[in-house]
Parts: sequence; C-alpha cells; structure tokens
Amino acid sequence: MLSENDIQQLEDYQYNRLSSSERKAIEKRMKEDRAYKKEAKAYLRLYQGFQIDKLSTDMERWDKEQQLPQFFQLKHLAVAASVSLFIALGAYLFQQQTSSPANYAHFYEAYKPLNLLSRGGEGGLDSQLILKAQTLYKEKKYAQAIPLLAQCPKTDCQLMQGIALLETQKENEAKAIFRELSREQSISLEKQQIASWYLALTLVKTEEWTAAEKELEHLLRTAKEGYYIEQAKALMQQIKAR
Repeated sequence: MLSENDIQQLEDYQYNRLSSSERKAIEKRMKEDRAYKKEAKAYLRLYQGFQIDKLSTDMERWDKEQQLPQFFQLKHLAVAASVSLFIALGAYLFQQQTSSPANYAHFYEAYKPLNLLSRGGEGGLDSQLILKAQTLYKEKKYAQAIPLLAQCPKTDCQLMQGIALLETQKENEAKAIFRELSREQSISLEKQQIASWYLALTLVKTEEWTAAEKELEHLLRTAKEGYYIEQAKALMQQIKAR
C-alpha cells in the first residue's frame, strides 16, 4: 500500500517539484517494482480532483519500452522520436501562425497545487474556508472560488486566484496578481517562476507580445531548470517566429 510519502512523491513528480536524482529514483522504482507501479496506477485512477497525466503517460511509455526488443528501443525508438518531433514542430509553427488564442491554448494549463492543508495549517487561517476554496477551484467553479481565495494569504491561494481570474476573463486583475508574485522576494523561487510563467501566458492571451517576451526572458534569466523553463523556451521560440 502506498504510504503518505509515496503519494506526496507522485504528486511532486507530476508537478516537477523534485530534483533530477529524486525523479530518477522514482522512475527506477517504477521500472523495477511491479507492485509499487500497480498501486501507483490504482491511485491515479482513484485520485480525485486532478489527474496526474504526466506520470500516467510516463508509466505507459515505460511499459511499452519494456515490451520491445533492446535493438528496437535503442535504434527504432530514436527514429520514431525524431519523426514525432519533426511533426510536432511543424504543428507548433502552423498553430502559432494561425492565431494567438490557439497559441495560448496550447501552452495553457491551470495551476495544480497540492492539498493546501496536507502539510498542516497555519495559525489564524480558517481551514474550512481554505478547503471550500480549493474544492471550488478543483471543480472549476472559478467565479465562486475567487472571493474565498482572496481571503487566504497563502501563495498557492494567490496563484489559484490569479488562474480563477484568468478563467473568468479578468485578465488585467490576473496580470496584477501574477506580476506581484513573480517579483515577491519573500516567497520561494519556484513560486516566483510559476507566477512569471502565468504572467507571460496572460500577456500572450491579450496579445501583448513584447511584454510577454520580456517576461519570458526574465523567467529564463532567474530560473535554472524545470517544467516551466522548457515551456518558456518553447513559447519564446514561437513568439520570435511571429
């Protein structure tokens, strides 16, 4: 049975909160421990709120790789990957040239926080309010979630509030929240980077291309590695190719 730590690691894997060595350790365990992988898959099926899509995809890929002959894995899989990359690149460029909404939609994915109460509450915070706000957010009832999230000072609450505003077409308010968080020195660098990424995306949505490019440049200057960095590089290429 998965321990609490196992579940936390699965979520951290999906949301790119692990170091390279920690990610490799989980991937190695998935490939070698069938019982663990089986339980992880069962957890993913039962997981309520958000699906852990990346980890599910990775596990399917590992299963297929293990069923292939070694020579196919090393040679033919590499060829297939190259072809897929070429097709994907063409699709990206075509999509970028058609319209900015399509460009935005390709990169946009709502922020997926951990359970805000899973690591203990903070003094003075209303746990019921936080739970209700997060539940409404997960159910995509963004308009109802906004006033509750506004009462929670946690960084995750503020990020969710920004997303909820973005989802309800209140882009200017969303930009204000993301801009403030992206430069807030009292929060973690990771959260600053997340805010910066969503600020850039919001600027793309409103077709403020120069500002979006500058924000992506800021993100790439201040960040070292991670999911948002790779996304920022890809989005930057599409903006420059306009």
